[in-house]
Amino acid sequence: MNKDNIYKYFNDIETDFSEYEEETLSPEEVSQIKSRVYRKMNLSKKTNNKTLTWIGRAAILSICCLAIGGGVYAATTLRKNNAYNLRIKSTESEIVATEDNKVTKKIHDEETGGELTYDVYASATDADSAEGASLVRISKKDELIYMNVDIKLDDISKVESFRESLDYLVNEGHASIASPETFDDFTVSAKLEDTEMFSYLNNYSVSGNTLSLEVVMDTLMTAHFGEDTDVFDVEYDPQTGPASLSQEDYEKQAEYMDNYYASLPDPLNSSISLDIFLGGDLGENYSFVTSLEGNYESGENETHEFDGGSATIEWYGQKQSVTIDSYSIEANGLQVYGEYTEEPDEAAYETELANQGLFAYDEELRIRAWDDLGNTYLLEIDPGPASYIDPVTGYGIYDTSTFVASICDDGYALGWYKEVTGIEYSSQWADGISQITIAIERFTRTEDGTTREVTATCELVSDPVTIDLQ
Repeated sequence: MNKDNIYKYFNDIETDFSEYEEETLSPEEVSQIKSRVYRKMNLSKKTNNKTLTWIGRAAILSICCLAIGGGVYAATTLRKNNAYNLRIKSTESEIVATEDNKVTKKIHDEETGGELTYDVYASATDADSAEGASLVRISKKDELIYMNVDIKLDDISKVESFRESLDYLVNEGHASIASPETFDDFTVSAKLEDTEMFSYLNNYSVSGNTLSLEVVMDTLMTAHFGEDTDVFDVEYDPQTGPASLSQEDYEKQAEYMDNYYASLPDPLNSSISLDIFLGGDLGENYSFVTSLEGNYESGENETHEFDGGSATIEWYGQKQSVTIDSYSIEANGLQVYGEYTEEPDEAAYETELANQGLFAYDEELRIRAWDDLGNTYLLEIDPGPASYIDPVTGYGIYDTSTFVASICDDGYALGWYKEVTGIEYSSQWADGISQITIAIERFTRTEDGTTREVTATCELVSDPVTIDLQ
């Protein structure tokens, strides 16, 4: 994917900041925003989330923490499904009915209480292939819908005939769908009702005779790749980055988003279908059809205030500070909130890059988490302005002083992090966790200006804090 296309994704960030300055953004904050965006775009690797949106912090915090033995322990509520964060997951499915090449199955999530009935169709004339295919998770995080399927195969070695395509699709993410390239040996598509949605293969794995696939449906990106998408076009200067929009263009975008959300089927009350073609030596089609049927609560999950630690880093004229002050246990796991500040100096940054002979250098604060089951997780700090887009107006809600940190589940990014740092982060929160410990980590990435060799390191820079989930 070229930078022009990438900057379309950032268009909401660059939308006419002057409109917000009087009420919410100072000139210094606008500078911070542009500095962060431009510097991130210098990175040639995808080490950030695939979307630009996040749900804002809860307005009411409940103080319920107690420090014990060097850690912080807090009573929490169980996961629950709501409109913004929903999960139905189970590796065990119940067969409800069988008819020719269609099998109806049901799954129940013991942690969230969600239940889901779905149909599986296979291109084979009997039900054996359909019985071997299961939807093991469907979840929603803001504008993203995740669908995990397990497909049992008689001969797992046949996956090798299209593994190259699987690797490419995971590595390219959004770009694989946006490009005109097609893959005859593997295809995936998803719909809300009859609306074709922007979707991509986020990750896959092979274990025993089971092929596991994770497909992501992005309702926001669907708007950018639908009809009349020239409304999102933005001029791009290699030196200064994307141009800010005029008021007229901004209003056109807002009107487009108004119409888009008004016409988009409600994911929580719509039929969701996923079609997968496994080519190569298999030549099998699978279709999964389900409806969430509104299995969610309207209220937000409880947010708990606690002292989660703080850290500050300085490099190449830049300064970044993070303070963790609260968390919530969502249907899809832990989310952490806090205060965020950044003091950029782009002139010093560019000068130091030249002095060091580097193509890119970046440091950022993230949050590392690990549970009592032995799993490690990465929570990426997502500060304003990459914020929640109001589904009614299409306008962004900006706040440059706070952040939300959610689990990084980008299949490519996690693989790349493991390759360059040796740390293996899990892409999903495990079930049955009793305790989660968090600490702030400092991630450093360097790209040589001559060889373009990339090196990366990360180290903990705050004291670990433990959250008791029982």
